Amino acid sequence: MPYEIDIAGPIWRVTYTGTLTSNELVKLFEESYRLEHDLQVVPSRICDLSRVQDIHLNFQDMLGVANRRREARFPNAFKSALIAANPVQFGFARMFQTLNDNPQISIKIFSTVEEGVAWIEQQ
Repeated sequence: MPYEIDIAGPIWRVTYTGTLTSNELVKLFEESYRLEHDLQVVPSRICDLSRVQDIHLNFQDMLGVANRRREARFPNAFKSALIAANPVQFGFARMFQTLNDNPQISIKIFSTVEEGVAWIEQQ
C-alpha cells in the first residue's frame, strides 16, 4: 500500500492507495511518530482512504497500531478526519476510530475530503 504524507499546509494530508496491509500501516504510523515527535503543535489531519482498493488487515493488526496511538502523548489535542468512500473503507475507519480512544485525538469519518476539512476548520 503506497501512501503519501503531505505536511506542507496547516492540515496534514495522508493519502493511501492500492492495498492496505499491516506492514504498510505500521510503517506509516512509525513515520507519523517521527514527524510528530519534536513539534510544538501537532496539526490536525485528513487521512484519505478513498483510493484503497483492498484491505489485508485483521483485528490484531489494527489493535496493535491503535494501542500505540492510544498511549501516545502530544503537546496538544488535534482532529483526524478519516475519508472512507465505500463500506469496506468505512468498516476499517470505524474499527480504527473505535480502538483509538486517545483523549487528545478527535476522530470522525466522512465520505469526502471537503467534509473532513470543514469539520477540522470548525472551532
